[in-house]
Amino acid sequence: MKQLKKFLKFLSFLLCFSLLIIPIRANAHKHSSYSHDSNVGLSKPNWMSGLSDDILINRLSIPGTNQSMAYGDHTDFTLTQSMDLKTQLESGIRYIDIWVKNIEQNKFEVYKEGISLGHSLSDVVKTIGEFLDKHRDETVLLKVTQSGDSAGNFAYQVQTVLEKDKLDHYIFDGSKTTNPRLGDARGQIILLADYETKGRRWKTIPYEENASIQADNYLATNWDLYSKWQKVKNQLYQTSNSPNPSIRYENNIAGQGGALPYFVASGHVSSGTDANRLSTGLTTPGFNSYYPDFPRVNRLGIFSTIAFEGTNTLTFDYIVDNDVKFCGVILANFPGAGLIEEIINVNFKTNNSSSSNGSGSGSSGGSSSGSTSNTDGWGFTFINS
Repeated sequence: MKQLKKFLKFLSFLLCFSLLIIPIRANAHKHSSYSHDSNVGLSKPNWMSGLSDDILINRLSIPGTNQSMAYGDHTDFTLTQSMDLKTQLESGIRYIDIWVKNIEQNKFEVYKEGISLGHSLSDVVKTIGEFLDKHRDETVLLKVTQSGDSAGNFAYQVQTVLEKDKLDHYIFDGSKTTNPRLGDARGQIILLADYETKGRRWKTIPYEENASIQADNYLATNWDLYSKWQKVKNQLYQTSNSPNPSIRYENNIAGQGGALPYFVASGHVSSGTDANRLSTGLTTPGFNSYYPDFPRVNRLGIFSTIAFEGTNTLTFDYIVDNDVKFCGVILANFPGAGLIEEIINVNFKTNNSSSSNGSGSGSSGGSSSGSTSNTDGWGFTFINS
C-alpha cells in the first residue's frame, strides 16, 4: 500500500510538472458571484423596503464593497471595483468603504495605498445622499477610515466639511444609539468612524464598537488564498451559528498584497469576468488532502487538477449550501449579481420581512452553482470549471 501511495504521488508530481510546461486546452470560468463588468445587470434599488422597521441594523445581512471607490482607470494593483458608486447602490450594495486623506485643512480626498482615486469625501456622501433621496426606504452604511496623517483634528474636520457642504442632514445621528432600528435610519447614512474621534464623535458610530470584524486582507502570494478563505469561512460560521444579538458582524472577503485583488475574488488568471481559472500546481490523488474546498477539475482517469477558487464564489457557495439565515455585512471586491442577491435574500429567510422582499427587478444568474463554461483559447495551467 505504501508503495502504491508513493507511485501515485510520483505520478501526481509528473502531472504537476507537465501542467507547467505543456499548453492545454482550457475553458473560461464564469460564476455569478464575480464580475469585472461596469454593470452586473442587477437592479435592487429598494430591497430594504420589504424589511420590517423594527429590525436592528446589526441583524441585517448586507452586501458591501471593499475600497468602494477604487474603480475606473487604474492598474490591477489598485482596482478593487468595476462598478461606479451609483451603480453599486442601484445594484443593491448598502455598505460603502472608503479611506480618506486630509490633504489640507478641511479638504478630504479618497485614497488607496497612497494613490488618489479622484473623489472627495463630499463627492461620496453627495452621491449616496442623492440615491437615498430617490429611495427613502433604504439606508447605507459608510465606513470612513483615516488614511495617513491628518492636518489638524480629523474628526472635527469631517464634521466641518460635511456641514459646510450642506450634507450633514444625510447623516444618521449615531450619538443617540449605536445600533438603530431600520425604521429610524431609512433615508440616511450611518457613518462608521474608523478614526480617532478625540471626544468629538458628532453623529458618527465608532467602527469597532460592539463589532466582530474579519478584515485580514494581506496575502503574500497566491497560495495564501486558502488561508484567507479559512478566515472568511470561520467568520461565516460564527456569524451564522452563534451570533451575539448586540454585535455587528463584518466579514471582509477581499484581499491583496502579493496577490492581485481580482485573483483573490475570482481565482482567475486574469481579471475578466469569464477568464480562466488558475491551477494551484497540485493534482489528485497525490495531493488530495490539500485545499479541500478548492475545485478538482480537468479529470483524466484517476487524476484531476486542483484549481484556485475565489472568495466570492466560495462565500456564495457557503451561503447556499448551508442555507445561511444570517451573514452580517460581507464586503467584497468585484461582487457579481449572484453574490449580491444571495446576501440580500438571506434577510427574507427569517422573520425580518414586512411583506414581500421588495427587492426590485433584475436578474442575477444566482443559481445554486452560478457557474457556466465557455470555450476559450490555449493557455498554461489555466483551468476550466
